[in-house]
Amino acid sequence: MSKLNLTSRPAIITEDVLRDRLAQEYKNPAEGNSQPLFSFDRPGNKVHILVIWDEWKFLPMKDRCRIALEAYEQAFGESQVLDVSASLGLTSDEAKRLGYDF
Repeated sequence: MSKLNLTSRPAIITEDVLRDRLAQEYKNPAEGNSQPLFSFDRPGNKVHILVIWDEWKFLPMKDRCRIALEAYEQAFGESQVLDVSASLGLTSDEAKRLGYDF
């Protein structure tokens, strides 16, 4: 009987893992152009979130937008998330097609 090698299994990335990693990145951004790339645009009193990240390409866009918003709340608190009026979660290919230069 052969043994099953469990160490060679690919890691499963859950929405919770993505949200936690993104919240950490919001609070402590890495230097350079490593993903996830994000910006917080502040027109008036509102916040627009844009995240470019290829690790979440397996998720529908609506879920990516929700995760970006949840990560913002986790990083900055409930009072700050109330100022967010738009959240957009893209892959790098989607961002390029939409004309984002990064």
